[in-house]
Amino acid sequence: MGYNPHPWFHLVQTKQEEQYIKSINLARGKLYLIIGGRTYLDKWVEKFFDKNTVAHSFGRSVFEEKGLDYINVIDDYILTVKLDGGTTKEIDNLYKNTDSIEKMNLHNVLKIFNGKVKAGIWLEKNPQKAEKIKGRFTRFFGIKF
Repeated sequence: MGYNPHPWFHLVQTKQEEQYIKSINLARGKLYLIIGGRTYLDKWVEKFFDKNTVAHSFGRSVFEEKGLDYINVIDDYILTVKLDGGTTKEIDNLYKNTDSIEKMNLHNVLKIFNGKVKAGIWLEKNPQKAEKIKGRFTRFFGIKF
């Protein structure tokens, strides 16, 4: 399960993301994903999702107070990624100002994703914290994890 403020990786790593979803399907798993944005580009990623493998929502999430942190939980492990403020602002602006793939400013996309980015990545094994986050997903999706 995961929370993504914007699923930008589909813009720049489409093949890797498709392989990731295929791998989940092969393992007979399911990804429950909350997408924080509701823009054209946020919704554009739906075409990559196998509905049998990915359950996703654009609804107001229980993670919006986290800002632009990316959170994934697998069993007792929590992976959190935080991008620097300038990069998050550029991604957010790209998503807010794009209303079609055809009109997307490719120069801006390449500038964002080919530039240097400061990011913090935390991997924790914390059963109590993982259960707390899973509880938020349970309340959101109505399914016990």
